[in-house]
Amino acid sequence: MKSVSSIAAVLLPLALMACGQRPSEPQRIEPGLVAPGGAAEPAAKDQPGPVAFTLVEGPAQLATGGACNFDLIAGVSRDNETIEVTRDLAKLYTGWAAVAVEGGVLASDIRLVLAGAKTYELVTRADRRKDVADYFKVPALENAGFAATASAQGVDPGEYTLKVVLRGSGGQFECGVTKKVVVR
Repeated sequence: MKSVSSIAAVLLPLALMACGQRPSEPQRIEPGLVAPGGAAEPAAKDQPGPVAFTLVEGPAQLATGGACNFDLIAGVSRDNETIEVTRDLAKLYTGWAAVAVEGGVLASDIRLVLAGAKTYELVTRADRRKDVADYFKVPALENAGFAATASAQGVDPGEYTLKVVLRGSGGQFECGVTKKVVVR
């Protein structure tokens, strides 16, 4: 009986592994999209408390440039068609942005902008993104991540377009990736 249980102990894990999914072909990612497998674990939990979107003059017409993508918007996946933001709750926003992927040119600061009837923005903090650096094979992009635990408490309810605005030595511009957000 001991030999049967020994054989079962070896064969059962092998059978379970055989039922698992095989890795798919590598996915090609266009500039402005996140690497397959999602983001690295954000370190935003180390951020010293939530920040808030604040009203700014706007909307300014900015040139489009750079590369970026969101991972989490108000704590939910960027893949949701519409993101609902509850004004009185601080939620996590994460992603990555670069002035230029080739050469690993990073922004001096990255802001999230809610553009609608009024315009609001917040300054994000830097976050490590080894997955982005590995995907593009550009080590400097490890520092391309952004994160913020943010509240929309001062934002008027309504529909907004969430944008990533990059500031660098060449001026200020917005990344072409945007997301529809409804603030309630």
